[in-house]
Amino acid sequence: MNNFLVVGSSGQIGTALMRTCHERSIAATGLDMRPNLWNSKLTDIQIDFLDYKPATASNVTDIVFLATNPSARELEKNSLQNEKDYKAFHHAKRCAMMVGARLSIVSSRELFGTEQAKVASFTAQTVYEKQKKDFESELYALQTDGYHTGVLRTPIVFGGYDTDTERIPRMVPRWCKQVLLG
Repeated sequence: MNNFLVVGSSGQIGTALMRTCHERSIAATGLDMRPNLWNSKLTDIQIDFLDYKPATASNVTDIVFLATNPSARELEKNSLQNEKDYKAFHHAKRCAMMVGARLSIVSSRELFGTEQAKVASFTAQTVYEKQKKDFESELYALQTDGYHTGVLRTPIVFGGYDTDTERIPRMVPRWCKQVLLG
């Protein structure tokens, strides 16, 4: 039985994934440092993810890491945000390894393609692209070492991210299904 920890449960994808889990009676815990403005019941733990310490006897089977700044423009302007995103991603890797959970991230298909070789050969032009490439490359490296990871492919980069509540049910069901099916 899956038990998800959704890190970044207050964003569009996190909200949709938490809703899908609740609708299907799948165990899921939402974690985010900000409240979920659409449905407060979808964020169970409201702390900075870097302060999160999983119990060693945790029953979490999957960590879905969505806790990076979604704005390419913001990352280009704010090197401290980029550094915090890297720290959070590495913390997610440590947490997943500590409890033996699979780690998944969301990545844009149009940046890298779907094969490890294409990710490796992609030349990042921006801070945003470099961050996404680095995270995805690290997951592939973990897979090579026999660790369970996943990359959920999104076909678009969102415009109006975290603002368009009407788009959420239309945008995310396929990704939720990918997560739930492993």
